[in-house]
Amino acid sequence: MATSEETTILAAPEHQTLAEIPLAQLDLSPINKRKEYKITAGFRRSVKEKLKHPLIVYPAPPDAGVAYWVHDGNRRLLAAREENRPTLTCVIDRKLAEDPAEQYIGQVTTAEQREDLTPQEKADALFEAMKAGASKSGIRRSTGFSSETVNAALKAGALTAQGRQAAQATQYDLDFEELALLAEFDGDQAAMDQITNMINHGRKVKYAVEYVKTERQEAAAHTALVAELAQAGVPVTDDLPEGAERVDTLSRLAEGFDPETHNTCPGHGAFFWSYNKQRPVFYCATPQAHGYTPAESSATRSSPKTADPEARKIVITGNKAWKAAAAVRHDWLAQRLFARSTAPRHTLAFVTQMLMTMPEPLRDRLGGAANSQLHAKLAGRLSVEAIPTARAGKLHLLGLLPIAVAFEHQMTAAGQEWKSTWRTDKWSPCSPADAAIWLRYLIEAGYEACPIELAVAHGLPYVGDDVDYSASSAEPVMADDSEEPAARETDLAGEEAAPDAGYNPDAFVDPETDDVLAAAGLAADADADDSPPPQIADAPEDQDDPPWQVDDEEQFDDLGQVSA
Repeated sequence: MATSEETTILAAPEHQTLAEIPLAQLDLSPINKRKEYKITAGFRRSVKEKLKHPLIVYPAPPDAGVAYWVHDGNRRLLAAREENRPTLTCVIDRKLAEDPAEQYIGQVTTAEQREDLTPQEKADALFEAMKAGASKSGIRRSTGFSSETVNAALKAGALTAQGRQAAQATQYDLDFEELALLAEFDGDQAAMDQITNMINHGRKVKYAVEYVKTERQEAAAHTALVAELAQAGVPVTDDLPEGAERVDTLSRLAEGFDPETHNTCPGHGAFFWSYNKQRPVFYCATPQAHGYTPAESSATRSSPKTADPEARKIVITGNKAWKAAAAVRHDWLAQRLFARSTAPRHTLAFVTQMLMTMPEPLRDRLGGAANSQLHAKLAGRLSVEAIPTARAGKLHLLGLLPIAVAFEHQMTAAGQEWKSTWRTDKWSPCSPADAAIWLRYLIEAGYEACPIELAVAHGLPYVGDDVDYSASSAEPVMADDSEEPAARETDLAGEEAAPDAGYNPDAFVDPETDDVLAAAGLAADADADDSPPPQIADAPEDQDDPPWQVDDEEQFDDLGQVSA
């Protein structure tokens, strides 16, 4: 039985009353200074599921039309209205009605006294909730988080002390998804150190993780391949031995030589180029046995050691960077661009330009885009069935989708050659010039490009991640008042730096009307205002090229010494 002292301590203040109040009797305080409420879908779901804290309200004047004004809890009130909650639990504070000064000061002190948990702290709490018996669906309903966010948070909550230390070493507050990415390498200190170093040098978490993952996957595949060759009795050397000749060369030059049966030759062996550890190069250490004597040392002519080491390093780094950038870009396309309710500015003009000019990636892949796995990956909830009821802005995204799939397939999935998209010295299904068209549109749409993507977008040779490839860093090849080419500068690798394409995000904006489509030679979209239906018109003679337009021959130079 409680003592009189305990009863006094537990007694509610006389000026406050806890009550369940109908929403119709509540309204925002007219002196509330908050302008942005940021009522997200997740917050609405959380309020609908369970109200964590009662609102603080005070009696409104008789002529206010409601019984109470909300002092603390305006966001909860607005979310409850949207979710059609009938009542809210409130603390009625009658003193507040008599103290206007406190009504203002309380808005500041309430905000100051609230410090949000860090993402890692939230993840730890949710992880412990799971251990205590909570289900994922229950956590989702209570927090308003999506299934993907809950899964990421639980992965982050499972990080070991080593993984948490690596996250803290990044000098950034990583979110659930980024912490979950680190979990893949939890316990691998070398990988964590490499990822942390890349993040602290400005690389995105997703990019750093994908880069390291690519390295590990390629190293594991190479080790397995070497073991497979050894099991088959094929010796693997570091490079082409002195006096040896590559099998493909002997098949061309030695009469009667059969590469299919050479594996029985005692001189049969293999090595790997430093930039391609996934494809063995077979050789014969005794070419004289096949009636062929090299005119000069094969090692001198063919060894990878004779190529520029720095150029080989760029190829190795570039291939990994291009693959990592593709993973980051695909996530952004699926989760950001195609999840929008309306298309970015310039999208209709870009789609029109692509369909009228048909760059090679579209000619090759546009017809089959809708049936590809990449289409399903990028589309998300976009579908053909949405066309009849979609608004104009969404229709522009639907029109962009197959174009995106065509470009991305040729840049990231076409055969083995897609990895060379960034290189100007080697063929790829999507040329650097065509890739630049797509990347420049994405950058204009808000995508934060990785260094190798910026290099391609601006027609600059890629020489590593620690270089500024922004448009402002490139010198134009032609002076504005001269018809003679300006002298080209060289980049850090000693190659000629390609000129900047003069990227202008407003190139398709009419300076007189600020109309995106008018400057492209098209009338404004009919759904955007009361203007007539779209019509094709002659483009102005002095119209600049659109921001994604890149001249293939003028904008790109070969890497020269980078060998295939």
